[in-house]
Amino acid sequence: ADLEKDLPNEAEEAIFFFHGAVRNAQDYFCSLKRIVQSALGNQTGKILIISPKYHYRADLEMHNSSYNMSAGSDHLGHEDQLYWNGSKPWGDWRAGGAADEHSDPLYDSFEVVDDMLLILSNIDKFPKMRR
Repeated sequence: ADLEKDLPNEAEEAIFFFHGAVRNAQDYFCSLKRIVQSALGNQTGKILIISPKYHYRADLEMHNSSYNMSAGSDHLGHEDQLYWNGSKPWGDWRAGGAADEHSDPLYDSFEVVDDMLLILSNIDKFPKMRR
């Protein structure tokens, strides 16, 4: 999903929820959404739930028809898709590792969060964001 899709956004709070080694971000998102709805009822519109997925190359290869991979190519077809190689400790997103050399090695997993925080702190995009 695109954090900047529906702007300006009326959210007052943002909650980050990070997946584990299985990389099942959608399950994490759905679990937190149920918790927030249970706790806040109809006030959930003021909360933005962010559960980023840190891909490994294998995740993208598994969906090769979606990513239009060409045979024998190292390029996965989407320049805007970052992925990590999972090598421990430097290629692992959980340790702040840089993206895979075939993705964008100048971009590390902590920078992904930093960029999202910068977007959230932009008062023109999120005028009511408090925390």
